[in-house]
This record gives sequence, C-alpha cells and structure tokens, in this order.
Amino acid sequence: MSNRDGCVEYFKAQPEFERIFVAMRKKWESLGRIAGRVTISHVTEEERAALEGLLGRSLSGEDLSFSLGEFEKALGETRYGAVGLLELLEGYFGEPLSSTREKKRQREEEEQAFFAKLEDTFGRKGPGYKEGLIWTREMRQQKNGGYACVKREYHKSPEVAQRLVEQVGECLRLCPGEDGRSEILGGGVRLAVLAAQVWGNPHALDRQTTGGLLFTHALCRRKDRPLPGNAQAWKDLYEENDILVDDLSSTVIAYGIHLYQGQEPHPAYEGYARMKEPCVVTLANLAHMERALGESDRIFIVENEMVFRELLERATTPWVTLLCTSGQPRTAAYQLMELLCEAGSILYYAGDLDPEGLDIADRLWRRFPNHIRIWRMGEQDYEKSLSQEPISPKRLKILENITHPELKQTAARIRECKRAGYQELLLEDLAEDINRQICCM
Repeated sequence: MSNRDGCVEYFKAQPEFERIFVAMRKKWESLGRIAGRVTISHVTEEERAALEGLLGRSLSGEDLSFSLGEFEKALGETRYGAVGLLELLEGYFGEPLSSTREKKRQREEEEQAFFAKLEDTFGRKGPGYKEGLIWTREMRQQKNGGYACVKREYHKSPEVAQRLVEQVGECLRLCPGEDGRSEILGGGVRLAVLAAQVWGNPHALDRQTTGGLLFTHALCRRKDRPLPGNAQAWKDLYEENDILVDDLSSTVIAYGIHLYQGQEPHPAYEGYARMKEPCVVTLANLAHMERALGESDRIFIVENEMVFRELLERATTPWVTLLCTSGQPRTAAYQLMELLCEAGSILYYAGDLDPEGLDIADRLWRRFPNHIRIWRMGEQDYEKSLSQEPISPKRLKILENITHPELKQTAARIRECKRAGYQELLLEDLAEDINRQICCM
C-alpha cells in the first residue's frame, strides 16, 4: 500500500474528519491553492478531539477555525509527512480536484466548442441555412440572442440543445426575411403548421416553449429589435416575418373603405360603405385583397375608438374615409395602409400627444414617408389638448427617438410640461378638418 493510500484510509476510518475534509475541499476549490481559513460550525466533541489531536493545540468555542496551511503543516509531522494536502484530498474524494476558476474555464471552452460545432453544422448544410449560421455565430460571440437559453439546455442535454438550435435554423430557412421582402404580410405560413412541419408538434413554437423562445430571439436578430415585452408585440414580430400567429385578432376599424379582389370590389365591404357603417377588417380578410381605395384620396386615421365614433357623428361630408388603429397599429392596419398608399392615397394620422402617441406617428411617417401627413400633433395642438396627467421620466425617454421635424418640436414641449395631451380635447378641430377635407399640423 502506498503512503498516500495509507493516509487516505487512516482519515476515512475516522468519520469525525468527514465534515472537515468537505470544508477543506470547498476552500481549495474556491481558491485553487493551499490558502485561506476553514470554519466548522456546531462541532461535535468527537470532531473537536480529532482536530486538536492532529493540530496539536487546544480548540475552544462552538465553531472551530483553522487554515489549510496549518492542516498541511500538521500532516507533514505525521508518519504520512510525504503526502501533500491536495494529494490527500484527491485520494479522499476519489477524483482530481479543480478550482472554481478552472472549472469555469473548462465549462466555457466546452460551451464555445458546442457553438462552434453548431456553426459548422449550419455551414455544411448549405446557403439556405446562412441565417441560422449567422444567428448561432452572433450568439457565441455576443452572448445574447438566446445564448443563455441555449446554454441552459446544453447543460441539461447537449444533444437536445443541438437539436433545438438546428430546428430553429430550419424554421428560419422556411421563413426567409432577409432577401428584401416586404414586412407586410401577403399570405405567409401559419405558426402551428410551421411547428408541425419542423418539430412534428403544432405547439412546439408556442410563446412559452423553449423552441418558441429561441425562434423569437432569432426573429428579433433578423429585425434588430429587443425581445417582445407582451403578447401583442410578440404577434406583431411574427406577422412581420410572414408568420401567421393569429390572422383574426389583428384588426383595424374602417369607415368608407373599398377593397378589391382583382377588379371586383369585395361585396361585404361594399355593403358597409353603401350603408355608411363602420366595419372591422382582419388580417385574414386582407390576405386576398389586391387594392384598397377611400371615398377620396385623403384617408384620416385616429388612434382612439371614441374619437373615431365621435368624428363619424360630426361628419357632414359624404367623402369620408376614416380608420382607427385602437392604439399601436397592428399588422392588419399596416397592410391596409400599404394598399391605400399603392393606390396613391395620402394618410393623415392623428394620435394622442404623449410619448407613445408621438412614437406611433413617427414610426408611421418613417414607414410611409411619401404618403403620411402628421395631423393635429403640433405644439399648438398639444397646448389645446393638455391634461393634468403627469408623464413619468421613463415614458419621457421615448421622445428621444422622435425623428419627424414637427414632432420633435412637440416632443421638446412635452418634455418641458411633463403632461399628456389627448385627442378627445381636439375633436372640434379634427371634425372641421375632415369636413373641409383639409388637414394641418
């Protein structure tokens, strides 16, 4: 029997040393060397006697403290003096010890090798998997875009994690979006069908699943945006990528609209227009529409349903086309606007004069720069619509991203007053503009 084996057997034969050895192992792993002090709490008399016998000094108190260096020095004065403390610890626990830093380094190297393997897999699959390759590479390099989720799955099962990432790459291949295609849906694939095709499970890409979360991360990278904060933002992201999550809940309210399938007007919407009644247009309805016209080339758009209804009641001209986005425009609203712009219409948009309202208007202007006119959202309109509702500093930060020249001036005034303005206080001006078919800031 070697000197080390004899030393190990000696200490293993004394159970009172068990907690002492566990504590010494933790200390060595945390520091990676023979250093630091170890404290044993609530010691038994047997543990105290065993440690006193080895260290050759009296120990008092409920908690005992000693250094690893002291233990190794005392060990050197026994008949096992040639055995170092690290050698003893490895023999006692039956495995090599690694410091926390070394374990972390090894773990990181293994993780990097895993991602490199994924990159190689996508690279060998061909050009159709280019986006999966780029997504995986950026995850590894930037440690975002789903990196934490993949790493978590990797530590559970590398095989399952690899399969998940490869399946997301397959979804990206089937839903191309970096080739210049319009963000507006023109049909698209249904999410459940895509999940069934790639996973064999129609619910594999649901929002709360791991596959769904990873696919969302990949789509966010494609659109260069943060992870959606709510269900509606999640739906909008998918629909912008030609993936139909639900083509019935994406809606826009319309009055005086004419939709065409080919050269023929859609009979249902013609009926609403003829009866002078508002209607709800869903994304599913728009899927087969090729053209949209208003009663004139001026299309008025408001954010609030109550304002929409009030303006219809105050309208005195028959040439009114009015849309209501009900807050943040959904994909159906964007698609209808796109069809109207293609027909040469001018869109007049009026929203609440608060950070969110200005942000919506600014986004619409950037999306349709040649067709959008900002309507009743200038500084004077803000003064007239001013309420007593305060705006938090967090909401005010939204105004930093406004780019439209006139809206930037309004944003500066909102930052000064720190109060919200509402469309409801501009009803008279909005109604007059519609009736005269003239819009201004």
